[in-house]
Amino acid sequence: MKKVYEVFVTDIWNNCYFIGFFENLDDAIQDINCYIFDEKYHILPGEIGEYPSTFGPCIDATVGDILQGRGMDLTEAYDEGDEDLSLMIRGFVLEYENSLDDFIVKAKE
Repeated sequence: MKKVYEVFVTDIWNNCYFIGFFENLDDAIQDINCYIFDEKYHILPGEIGEYPSTFGPCIDATVGDILQGRGMDLTEAYDEGDEDLSLMIRGFVLEYENSLDDFIVKAKE
């Protein structure tokens, strides 16, 4: 079985934006960064990953937490209410047998 990542982001007002389906989670980084306005807050490949949950693996990260994990001091940005730091990266880790195209076709059936 192969994995497919269904990725979306949620902003501070709980608006959800579907990013897409990806066979490699790092392929979603460029699309995620489109929602982060300040380039100094852009995330890098390898900074998001799978998270175990009650119902199976998922994706669960917040831009602010990722940057603090890098060692960035975000005190001033949080004090100013910077919305980029609250952007949540969410998603599901699904499994399929052959190709991503086969997975998408089955999902549409």
